Amino acid sequence: MLQVYTNLSDYVIPFLGLIAASSLIFYKANFAPVFGKIYQFVQNRGLAENQNLNSELVKINLLRILLGLILFHRTFYIAYYQFYLDATSSSFYLSLTVLLCAGCVIIGFLTPVATTFLLLFNIPIDNMMKTVTLGTDVLQMMIMVFCLLPAGTHLSLDSRLRKRAYIGPVIRSLYQCFGVPTLEKIAILKLLLILTYGSLCIYSVTMHFDDIAWLSGNANLLVVTSSYLGKHYPFFREWSQASPEIAVIASKFSIYGMMVWELFLIPLLLWNRITRNVAIFWGLVFFVVSTFILQLGWLSYYEFVLWGLLFWQCHGLNPKANTCFKLIYDDKCNLCDKTLYFIQKVDLFGVIKETPLSVNQEILSKYGISRENAYQDLYGIDPQGRIFKGYSLYLELTKRVLLLHPLFPILYLGKFYIGPFLYRLIANNRIRVFGSCSVPSVKSTSNNEGDGLRAKAEIRDNQWLLKAFLPVFLICILSYFVRMPIVQQLIGYKPANYSAPIRKAMNEFGMNVINVFNYHDLHLNNSFFTVSRYDGSHWSLLPFTGKEGERLKWHQSDRMYFANSLLWRRSNLDGHNYCDLTELDTNSLSELIKLDTNLNHLDKQKLKYRVDYYYQPLPTIHTQKNYSVEFHKINHHCTIYVEPQRLAVLKKTVHA
Repeated sequence: MLQVYTNLSDYVIPFLGLIAASSLIFYKANFAPVFGKIYQFVQNRGLAENQNLNSELVKINLLRILLGLILFHRTFYIAYYQFYLDATSSSFYLSLTVLLCAGCVIIGFLTPVATTFLLLFNIPIDNMMKTVTLGTDVLQMMIMVFCLLPAGTHLSLDSRLRKRAYIGPVIRSLYQCFGVPTLEKIAILKLLLILTYGSLCIYSVTMHFDDIAWLSGNANLLVVTSSYLGKHYPFFREWSQASPEIAVIASKFSIYGMMVWELFLIPLLLWNRITRNVAIFWGLVFFVVSTFILQLGWLSYYEFVLWGLLFWQCHGLNPKANTCFKLIYDDKCNLCDKTLYFIQKVDLFGVIKETPLSVNQEILSKYGISRENAYQDLYGIDPQGRIFKGYSLYLELTKRVLLLHPLFPILYLGKFYIGPFLYRLIANNRIRVFGSCSVPSVKSTSNNEGDGLRAKAEIRDNQWLLKAFLPVFLICILSYFVRMPIVQQLIGYKPANYSAPIRKAMNEFGMNVINVFNYHDLHLNNSFFTVSRYDGSHWSLLPFTGKEGERLKWHQSDRMYFANSLLWRRSNLDGHNYCDLTELDTNSLSELIKLDTNLNHLDKQKLKYRVDYYYQPLPTIHTQKNYSVEFHKINHHCTIYVEPQRLAVLKKTVHA
């Protein structure tokens, strides 16, 4: 337990110490002019186009829910597999704590407390469990935003609890400790997010400068054809052999483009609209490839949320608040009333302005709509004055209301005869079938869930946490730059040595050492082993690694992926020392056997296991004269039979 406390405090104490010192130093400082200038800069760069505060807060909290779901999913599998490995370990209980915080983030219960815990402890917990990834760093950046804003003002249990008589004052006081959410504050946090993620990309690309696969442009070809890193490696292997020239050129184009994107991401995003759109598009393509072609764990899912936080500014958000889509309806009709009630609930961003006929007769003459037609059909008027009615109105609503987007293809196909026919049938008989209502249930709303928190558009100088945070962020990001290997070669090692005491505090911002897709990762496919179980009648392959080195089911948990599989492979890149059952082999194998027996409720005394070791060199890529890609055969080095209780070697066979 002492070790756990030490591991956690190594990160938290320096970070909190810096925040406390900054808070004391700048407690009376007037940061309002600084905040205002940063906001103006971000706005001029086109990164603060949504001027509807309520809409922006709803968007951020919708992304909060999405991020919470991703974190919950990831942590669930970590905790699930850790339970079967050792349900009494501190790692299991820490993963349950993170799981609980993720649940609180999803439902929006005590959200500032949950995000603060994650900001402080998520990185050290992941490090202690050996499950820390690049995705963890990206997650940490967004947790920083959700904590400082704070998130939870909308689409949350907290937004309902603050209205209650007894617990409401507690919830309101909790949120006010973190400062008032404002447009300026959101813009400042966006800039911090861009600087942090951009710095991580710069660190990454400087490490690529020392890798021959990146400099030659072949890295992406090696990744997509790797059975360990590529989801569709058989297809890409066949394609690269059938069309080697195209495969090599595509690899070079994508890898050099990626290096430019990583190196210049910050200036590209801040220069002008064209460069920003190019950078956003390249990032989206990279995230899509990472999700559907590569196997990068949860990284790409986090990055989609990151892109949403930064660049989702207009579509479906009603960014100017005064450009609503007017929906004219008969508020004396039960069906219309229920339809509008549903639309009101799914219209999170206030895109639709309900306009009941009983109190808005003048709007009919303004737009040339007859009274009879208005009571016969629903009418909609967009900000440009275009009029929609009937079935075409519903189709338009599915394009404008975010949560109705999934219905658009269905209604679009239905517009060919069957849709308008059904609509007309229901519209002509709505009063007779559904009746009329004397008291409409639809009330005009503005979705101002955050009003109780005084969510004003102007920033105040009472943002004590943001004031304390900004100087610490500046110190950490400068220290992060001077600690980059390429910068140390240019300016020397003294600045990096001075920043050593706050190295782990930088990790709390997501500023971490990053060395991915270089030599070690590109050679992960070289060495692997499979484990099979014999139950007295037949052999069964454990769902850990396949016979071509591909990942199987157990890799869905980062506990088995990073703390077992990846750890072993990175230590056995060259294929030497096979069949000796080193300490690393024993640790990895004992976990796999323990997981297998506990998951399947097996008796170890009746089992034995077979471990097969394999080695496959990287493919040979020829670019001189004739292009060609040559994949080498998998060498089956040896087989070891072990007794599961003591991991005693029963038999060893070395293959020629």
